[in-house]
Amino acid sequence: MDLSVPFERMKDYSTLSAANSEKWWNTKLGLFSSNSLERQVVQLSVGYNVGKLGFISLQDVYGLLLGELTFLSAISLRTCAVTGKFQRDTTSLLTSTSVDPRVLFVLLNGQKQSPKTQVLCAESVDIQLDSSMREFLNHNVKFDTVSQELVIPELLHFYQDYVQLNQEPESHVAVPAFTNMKSPHHFSLEEDDTRRSTFYSRERLTQLVDFLRDNTDGQLQIEISQFASTLSISQLETAGTVVKIEKPNNEFGILLDYSRVENDASATVSKSNENCDLCEDLWKHRVVRDSVLKFMECHCWVLSLLVQKIHQEKSLHASPANEILSHKMTDERTKCLERLFRSKWVDALKPVFQNNVIVAALHSKPGMVELWGLLNSLVKKQEWHQCAEIIWALPETELLDDPKLQKFHDVVMYEQASTLPDEESASPWWYCQHIGDMSVQAQCLLQHLPQWPGHGCQDALKALLEHHHQTLSPGLKSQLQEMLQRISIYEKVLPFASSAGMKTWYDVSCTSKENPSFILELLMEAKAFQVCLEWAKLHNIATHSQHHVDSRFLLLFLEHELPDFSSAAKLLESLPVQQTVAICNELIQQLRSISCLKFITTFLLNSCSSNLSTKQLSEYQNLSIGIQMMTVLPYLEQVQHWELIGQPHLIMEQFIMNTRLEMLEKMVSEVYPLITQLPATSPMSLTNIDSMLRHYASKALEFRVAQCPASCRTLPAEERLLVSLSLGSAHSEDFVMPAAVPSKNEWVPNDEVTECMCCQSVAFSMFNRRHHCRRCGRVICGSCSTQRTKVMGYDSVAVRVCDDCHQQMVNDSELSISPVCGENQPSILLNLENSVNSNLTWRLTTDEAYNTTLREEFGFEHAPSVSLCLAILKLHSEHVGYPRFLLDACDRMLRLLQPVGPGTANPEVDYSVVIRMVRSLVVAAKVKHARSGLNTGVAHCDQLLSQVDLLNMLVKSGCSALIPAEPLNGHALRHLRDRLVEEELWMLAMEVSTKSGLDRNGVWAAWGKACLRAGCWDEAREKFSHCLEKVSLGPDSARPPRSPPLLNEIIQILKEGAYTVDRKVLQQADKIRASRAVPVVLLTSPALTVLHSLSSLKEVAHGNYPQTTPPLNTVVIGPKLDPLFYEECRYYLTSYGSHAGIISFYLSHDDLVEALKHVLSQKVDPEVFLDMIYIPCLRQGLISDLHQELSAVDPTHEVWKLYLCHVCYHFEKQGLLNVLYQLQVYMHDYVRAAMTCIRFYQKGARNYSDLASNLEHLYRAQSHLENELLTAQWETSTRSSPVQKMGSALQLAMKLDPREVNHHLSTIFRQIEVTKFLNSCEREQRHVMDLIPELLQLMQTSGILGTKVPSYSVPTLFGANIERMQLAVLAILCGKNVEEGFGLAFRIIEDYHLKASQIYSLAGMKLAHDYCLPDIEQLISCIQSSGVSDTSPVCDTVLVLCVQALSEKENPGDTESLIKLIVDPGNKISAYIKCHQLKSAYLLAVKYNRLEDVRKILHEAEKLGQTKIQQICLRRLGQQAGT
Repeated sequence: MDLSVPFERMKDYSTLSAANSEKWWNTKLGLFSSNSLERQVVQLSVGYNVGKLGFISLQDVYGLLLGELTFLSAISLRTCAVTGKFQRDTTSLLTSTSVDPRVLFVLLNGQKQSPKTQVLCAESVDIQLDSSMREFLNHNVKFDTVSQELVIPELLHFYQDYVQLNQEPESHVAVPAFTNMKSPHHFSLEEDDTRRSTFYSRERLTQLVDFLRDNTDGQLQIEISQFASTLSISQLETAGTVVKIEKPNNEFGILLDYSRVENDASATVSKSNENCDLCEDLWKHRVVRDSVLKFMECHCWVLSLLVQKIHQEKSLHASPANEILSHKMTDERTKCLERLFRSKWVDALKPVFQNNVIVAALHSKPGMVELWGLLNSLVKKQEWHQCAEIIWALPETELLDDPKLQKFHDVVMYEQASTLPDEESASPWWYCQHIGDMSVQAQCLLQHLPQWPGHGCQDALKALLEHHHQTLSPGLKSQLQEMLQRISIYEKVLPFASSAGMKTWYDVSCTSKENPSFILELLMEAKAFQVCLEWAKLHNIATHSQHHVDSRFLLLFLEHELPDFSSAAKLLESLPVQQTVAICNELIQQLRSISCLKFITTFLLNSCSSNLSTKQLSEYQNLSIGIQMMTVLPYLEQVQHWELIGQPHLIMEQFIMNTRLEMLEKMVSEVYPLITQLPATSPMSLTNIDSMLRHYASKALEFRVAQCPASCRTLPAEERLLVSLSLGSAHSEDFVMPAAVPSKNEWVPNDEVTECMCCQSVAFSMFNRRHHCRRCGRVICGSCSTQRTKVMGYDSVAVRVCDDCHQQMVNDSELSISPVCGENQPSILLNLENSVNSNLTWRLTTDEAYNTTLREEFGFEHAPSVSLCLAILKLHSEHVGYPRFLLDACDRMLRLLQPVGPGTANPEVDYSVVIRMVRSLVVAAKVKHARSGLNTGVAHCDQLLSQVDLLNMLVKSGCSALIPAEPLNGHALRHLRDRLVEEELWMLAMEVSTKSGLDRNGVWAAWGKACLRAGCWDEAREKFSHCLEKVSLGPDSARPPRSPPLLNEIIQILKEGAYTVDRKVLQQADKIRASRAVPVVLLTSPALTVLHSLSSLKEVAHGNYPQTTPPLNTVVIGPKLDPLFYEECRYYLTSYGSHAGIISFYLSHDDLVEALKHVLSQKVDPEVFLDMIYIPCLRQGLISDLHQELSAVDPTHEVWKLYLCHVCYHFEKQGLLNVLYQLQVYMHDYVRAAMTCIRFYQKGARNYSDLASNLEHLYRAQSHLENELLTAQWETSTRSSPVQKMGSALQLAMKLDPREVNHHLSTIFRQIEVTKFLNSCEREQRHVMDLIPELLQLMQTSGILGTKVPSYSVPTLFGANIERMQLAVLAILCGKNVEEGFGLAFRIIEDYHLKASQIYSLAGMKLAHDYCLPDIEQLISCIQSSGVSDTSPVCDTVLVLCVQALSEKENPGDTESLIKLIVDPGNKISAYIKCHQLKSAYLLAVKYNRLEDVRKILHEAEKLGQTKIQQICLRRLGQQAGT
């Protein structure tokens, strides 16, 4: 919280120095002023801003902290009588808690005599309060030993006074809290005395002494004890003389320690008398001589005049000269000055300046000390009007700059507003309006409103509520607004209540509370309806005086306020809901005014809807809609339909039945916004209205035709006779009306009658509709049933009867003949007055049974009518139901077009008219779909329109019997098309396919096949061109991969229908064509076919039978065709067929040459050549013939290069090596043939014995290469892969350089040598193949193969170098000794440039694993004698590996012999180390001075634990290091 003031002009003085703080608190704020009134006003002005609580004054803070102790006078919080009335509205949010009275001894008030400053802790607050009270008493209670008087501070006096009042024990141990107790009695003290005394009774003095003795210590406690012991009884009786209350010092001070009080007390000088002479001016004790006045007049006459005016009250100093001067000077020059002296504000401020007017006028502002002193004295005398005059006389700037004066101004205005109104003084509410604090002004208003007249209260309240500079709390503002409303209403009521003795608004208010019915009667008698409503709403008369408000009372309101019902609405709003509903229900039954009914229903729906049941709400909504609809109708029609006003759906239905659709459209548009808000269960909801519209729209499209009329049925002769007899009896002139009215089940069925049973001349159709007489049940026409009358069983509804029945009923009525009734038959009562003509309007009532009967009898006279249907549906809401209904109606109408029997149309149905009606409905549905944005519905309508067009086309073509019975969906349309195709109605089938979106290719195909079978080949070609995709001729044309199935059917038809063409017939046709005697006909026309058939008949007649079985082909078994049919087949194949189909056709008719020509000319894909030519010939064993034809075309085979290479690729891929080899030989591709022979040689070989048995393939390969070598040229050729992709660089035969051929020949020769050698080894029981896995393992260990081990196979020289290395090692190891196979191995190494060290090492390691040390030595000897220069590195490598291999054995044997063969010292040392012969290795290393080897020996010795060798090595290494 921040210390602040609520006024704008107060400045922040927080930056003042400590030395000037006391002056600031006294002059600027006045908290410690010597004037009690000023202090109290400041306490009201200064305070804290606390959040939403707003401003809280110091007086409020002290009140909250001290509770009832706020009347404490010892700490300058004593409140004058008027200031105690100030309560800000924000302080009401705070509540004073229970206060411990000991808090007085720790609460600061900013004075030097207040308790010292300290901080209280919640944990030890009780102990701190006791300690603070004891410490305060020890330093502020004094005992005067001279006068024997006890001096106590005013704080202690008040504490004891309060505790005694509440009758609590004075103990600091347990001092109870006090709240809600009586305030202590006020006491008066003389403020001028330095010390104040009061009367202390004996009991109270005893309590005071006991309290001080218990709550003091030290010397003071001893003095008080002595004082108590020395007190005599007489002294106790006069206790006021021994107890003094010290006057509080109002000087500012904050005490931190009590020990400094005594030191400062001696230095403190009372300043109370410093300005004692300020109130008394020196001019009162001085005399002004005349000479002085004259001197002043000579120099400044104004000053002389003022001095004279100041001393004019002293007549003894005045002289005649002075009077003359005064008279002269007041003539003209001092008029303004005189007016100043006579002004009201000067007269008001005169008491501040000792009643001297001149001094008061000359001062711009009075002194604050004198001003507050004067105000204090006036307040004590309760002279508030004079205080107001003084405040208003002050300068405006002074008043605005001094918050204290502003606050005191509010105090004075509050007191003045508390007075009663007086004619002499201003109105009290005027004073209230001048209170600056809006909260105080509001409280003043609320307190004194009952004492003021109404107009004054209204002015004061409006002025306060319209004030914009200060804001009131919401609660207080609401309270003021409520009071303003109440007073305003009471002022309006007062003129009508003056006759009853009421004079003020307060009288009206009291009477309204005590006797409200009296006020209500007054207002009702005066017909002050508006005032009555306002007053009733204010006092909630609808709840307290409900018996005065009824329908009669409200009816008066309605009649008075027509057409404005605002007062009635307010009155209804003031009533309870149930009473309002009851009154409105009564009014609805009584009123016959559209405007009044509209007001009642609108009020019920708007104001009472939450308290109405669902049924009631629905009734009122329907009534509101009915009223709104009635406003559209003329008055006479309103009267006619008034019975149905509560059921607007019946009004709508009645207008539809009478086809008054234009007026109905106006009514619906008027109430459409209301209809959209109704629930779905309401009869006037959009859903129910749409349902009703669709119902009557369907009646507008009602067809009364027989689905299976009697004329279309085939009846037996006996039944036809019975029907004829029954019709004859019905048509006889002796028709007698049946005695009983027949039920509907007893009526004559519609399908049984085709003509009117009354006139016998009208045949029923779509527009000559069937009707039933309700009296006799016969089927009659409209012309014979123009009368309507009431018939038993149909309530009071006039129903249709035939003319015969009507005439008999008229005759019976005229003759007064009653029909004889049977026991179970009710009598028939006839009344001709109830008989009406056909123009009678359909009229609905509130009787639902009557309406049901009327609806059953209803029917549109002009049905079926599309225009009537659409006019009714025009009122339908825009949603999917509208177009869906139209489409459903179309479906029902389309079912009328179905044949009644096989190939029989319904004679009563006009197919063209129905189709036109369906088209109109579909177009309307399409428009609605488009407006609703339903694209799917639009597409459906378009599809339906196409179906309608299709049906129209069928009807116009006379094919009504072909209309399918099922709906025209995809299946039905396909079935219809197939039916048309079966009937060979080609154009119609094509139209059906086009309009229904079906594929037309089927129709074209069937049409073409029919033409083809009929011999119309040209027509067939034209039809097939529409359903087959023609291929452009040429080598680069793209043909389909397969021939179309239709093409196969065409070829099959031509094959099956082929016959031998008679040449004579052709010659005869040529003659006719040349002579032009007849129109030119084509060769393939049906005429020629007929001529050929006749020619064949002639031959058969002569015994010459034509050949029926054509000869078979030689290539592919199949019949041969006549050339004409053959050429026709070729046309279709070349125009539409695939390459495979064409080639297949050629081969099937023994035209291999044509097939090959087609391949070359059309650049057929090699895959087709393979599948369709080569493989079939291969399967038939006709490869030689095929090769012969290929060579005949091109002996060099260059044109067949692409196809032959593809065949080779295919055979090689499929592993057909034999066929591949034959083709390679045929192509003279010797190199590839040799490769194929090598594959024959390796295929299936498991060992070298198998390879030896296949050596003939190597010899054949050798022969092919020798032939290639003989025919090869020495030019450089690029080696091709055995299998290449087809392209421009493709070679028919592989060509190699002669050197490469020689190399391959040497490889074959060397392979033969190796095969024979290893075969001989196998024959000698040497396991050659068993060595291969071990060699692969050694090669992998030595890093030759890497991590991946190759698959196990028989190695040959045709493989990779790995296999060649294996062969070389096998040659060394598999001989009788190393020397036998070493030469072969050496040749392999030399021929293929293998690494000799790797091969010899592998052989050596294998021998070492087998402990063949002599063979190792022999191997080394062979290597050395091989003739290769410098073989020592190779030998050393082999020996080291052998020694290493032997050292890894458990029994390495004697390796010394092998080590001795090593030439290089380093290798030899390494060999010794690996054999763990460290001593020999050391000696050799020392011999050659190889220190690095010595370190290796040392490391190995450490691993083996040979300490002696370690020492020797270390010694050697140490010596070398020293050197």
